[in-house]
Amino acid sequence: MNNIPLSDASLSEVLARVSYRLIERRLAWYDEPFELPIEALSILYGQLERRGWSVMSTWVSAYAFYLAQGELPEFTRQRFIFRARLGFDFRSVLYADYKAMRRGDPRVTKRGVTARATKRGRDAAS
Repeated sequence: MNNIPLSDASLSEVLARVSYRLIERRLAWYDEPFELPIEALSILYGQLERRGWSVMSTWVSAYAFYLAQGELPEFTRQRFIFRARLGFDFRSVLYADYKAMRRGDPRVTKRGVTARATKRGRDAAS
């Protein structure tokens, strides 16, 4: 029975749901004795990365990041889906806390600090 409303879901929401399901399967099927959940996610990340699923491995690493901070994957999943439904890009969905801390920083390029970013940084600081 398919009751997940994916017809109007963004790609970020779909990836959040699929990666969560992969994590559930990894923890249920391949649970080795004395293996911590964070280690299981690290193994899953490596497996996905080696097989060329780099986007999915990025999502698994985001779940691992929040798990390492003590947050349950179920809560992280809900957080990701909520942000995706608000229309955030995938980086802001995955790492909103990190992105929020960087708002006032000037953008540095190979040519130095850009004028647009410097003005934006001054506006944010005031």
